[in-house]
Amino acid sequence: MKAHRIPSSEELAIIEGYKLLAPPEHFGLHEEADRELFRLNPSHLYVPSIEVSEKLGNITIATVGGAFGVGKGAAVTEAIKLSAQTPPYKGVGPIHPVVSGTTRIPQFRDGAIEEEGKHYYFAYELEQNRRLADSLRNGTLVQYAQPRGDGDIYFTEISHYPDDGIALLDAVPSAIVDLNRVLKPVGKTAIGIYRTAFFDQWMRQIRTRGDVIRLNGKIVDNDNYTKRMKEARTSIIQAMDLRKELDIKFFEAQTREGAGEAVIDILVGEHSEDKQKRAEKAAHSMLKGLEKRGFKGD
Repeated sequence: MKAHRIPSSEELAIIEGYKLLAPPEHFGLHEEADRELFRLNPSHLYVPSIEVSEKLGNITIATVGGAFGVGKGAAVTEAIKLSAQTPPYKGVGPIHPVVSGTTRIPQFRDGAIEEEGKHYYFAYELEQNRRLADSLRNGTLVQYAQPRGDGDIYFTEISHYPDDGIALLDAVPSAIVDLNRVLKPVGKTAIGIYRTAFFDQWMRQIRTRGDVIRLNGKIVDNDNYTKRMKEARTSIIQAMDLRKELDIKFFEAQTREGAGEAVIDILVGEHSEDKQKRAEKAAHSMLKGLEKRGFKGD
């Protein structure tokens, strides 16, 4: 089990400084006018400019989703490494990560404070909020989501995407619906990928970050832990519900390297039905484990 580091007093002070620049708690945006703009333009009805759709039509877009702690970020990292080999693994590539934006502040994660451009593009300051609202008005957002009502917004802009190759992004399963709507004018669809794990393996992976109430490198209270577990359950159910309609490919892997190989197998069309069934079995294991621990939804 890898060592786990909690934030230092200096790092906690930095995070507190971010909070001073962020919107009031539970509000994703500083100004009521911008909050109202997003309320009046729900993400499931958003259509970007035709220029955005045309640029995206030149690339392949794939999303990698999964419950927290399951290792979807590791899968993306390993797939990109394999595509950068000479020759690339199974001839795939180039694969480019798409870094999302968010209106939340940087958090302490995996032993360090999240970095701009590596983990997210952060847009929690007032002027950044205003630019985000302008992007919505101008149609240069690709997709966005506000999972908790008026809470933090997660988004991608057209500038986050490459000009060629494969764009790989970490996204919730429902984001595929939004991406397909964006791609429809150019006759393309996104590839949906979802990582699962058998429940005991999933719990071991979470514990390598600390213990079952220490997530993403920070100590959290039981209420927050409960919220994260409920969000995990929602993500799994959403993926299961959408898997046939959107042809979402599930995979389960025991190692980081195996996860990267599984992602590329899906991208090149070599994902077997047996692997799909095993990964779906793992998803059911996750749901059953959550239910046994009292996480049965609202």
